[in-house]
Amino acid sequence: MATVATIAGIVGMLTGIAGSIMGFLGLRQSRKNKVLDLRLQLRRDINALGVTLKHLPGTMDMAKQSRGRVNAAVGLGRSGNQQIFDQEWQTDKEALIALIARAHALEGDDLSLSGRDLELLLGQVHRLSLEAARCADKYHGTLAADDLRRSEIRAEQTAFAAARMQIPLKTKLGE
Repeated sequence: MATVATIAGIVGMLTGIAGSIMGFLGLRQSRKNKVLDLRLQLRRDINALGVTLKHLPGTMDMAKQSRGRVNAAVGLGRSGNQQIFDQEWQTDKEALIALIARAHALEGDDLSLSGRDLELLLGQVHRLSLEAARCADKYHGTLAADDLRRSEIRAEQTAFAAARMQIPLKTKLGE
């Protein structure tokens, strides 16, 4: 005959076993959710990197054209400063081509990757995003500086025109 203590022990043992099983199932589900979160973050970051890389070549070309025009407007079209800018632009363009190739290599099937592999891939995507952002910031800054310089050139030209209008012209008849 089972005593109350034996029954309570058996119930406690069954409760412990059930709790262990539930804990294990919860841990396994938590790991699945973590991998799913990493996979979603990876796809989000790859998409953001793709958008940045899609627009960056056009931004760089626009910045090169803008800088050339501004320098030409102030008489520095073939200056050393322009040549240095063109060399940096060429170097950045080659780096961008390599960056795009590295970004395309990261795209692929991520369903078979483990959590650790996803973390490593996410780190690589983040590194590429930082490189792309550095380049984008540089050329957006160039465009902003050129816009400011254009405003200054317009103001100077307006001041010169106003000054010319106020100076009387000497003519032989009026002397």
